[in-house]
Amino acid sequence: MRILLSSPIKPYPSFKDGRDNLHFNYANTTYGQDIFSIPTRMHSHGLHLIAQNIRPPVTVLENPTERIFTREIQSGYDIVGITFVLPFFSKVLEMARIVRAHSPRTRIVLGGPGVQCFSHATGKEADLLAMADDVCRGDGIAFMRRMLGEDADAPIRQDLPLGAVIPLRFKFLQQESITLISALGCTNSCEFCAASAFFGHRRTQIATPRELYETILRYLRKYQINSARILDDNFLVDKSYVREFGELIRNDSLCQQRGFTYSTFANFTAISQYDVVDLVRWGISGILIGIESKFVESLPSYVRRKLQGTNAIRTIQNLLDNGIFVEGSLIEQKPN
Repeated sequence: MRILLSSPIKPYPSFKDGRDNLHFNYANTTYGQDIFSIPTRMHSHGLHLIAQNIRPPVTVLENPTERIFTREIQSGYDIVGITFVLPFFSKVLEMARIVRAHSPRTRIVLGGPGVQCFSHATGKEADLLAMADDVCRGDGIAFMRRMLGEDADAPIRQDLPLGAVIPLRFKFLQQESITLISALGCTNSCEFCAASAFFGHRRTQIATPRELYETILRYLRKYQINSARILDDNFLVDKSYVREFGELIRNDSLCQQRGFTYSTFANFTAISQYDVVDLVRWGISGILIGIESKFVESLPSYVRRKLQGTNAIRTIQNLLDNGIFVEGSLIEQKPN
């Protein structure tokens, strides 16, 4: 049994203004800020996690060219899994055709937020769906384990490759960091959020506070790093989890020696549960917040829920005053 997991093939379609839509920070959340736009080195974390948590040998391809992908397919694989987001739909259709042309018996599995195109028909998805043997919605590790007859609920190991941020675009200043995942999905069910829909509007914890802490210690002993990004659509929603994890970090000598901190994701309601001083003591250095609008009264109920009982401007200022950087994201809808 041989398995290949891949992200879409290059070159990627760019935004109309020429931005490379592969770079989340540089082309999206910090776009247009000149030298303060932050390039990053990011990986296909989901593919690596699946590869590390199933028994058969797995090859992972990140951003391959068509030539590299075709060569791999010709070497013979039983299963090919492709993860994608919607802007890369045409690339994935091309990849499926390559698999069918060079290895017709290979089982094609599609995953990632892009599979939402099969739930919200656009008329363009039929050809791709016809070539796919399986479509994974939700937890890819559990999905692949079930497909292979393994225990879907077995412990999950995280040994992801290091990422990096590149301040001022100078590569010699790049700062490597850990990326870890604590939970999948979100229960807020905002209608524009592909991630929440992808996981069925549920939140699934994949690491206990102690497991997350012990994984961080393993990285700190192996690499000379002092920071992490914890991927979780609303990490601060579970106060007991955050407290237990934070106390483990705060009381660990190696974490304190390195000055270890981490950034994560949260909404205003989740943040409002805490004294910001506690967040600092527990190692939080940055939070990405979804800021749908400052005009709360005009928002639909599912967004108002995220801001209920909070003052967005005061919350952000309080975080900044206590040394926590804030990255705000905004969903915009423009008329056709």
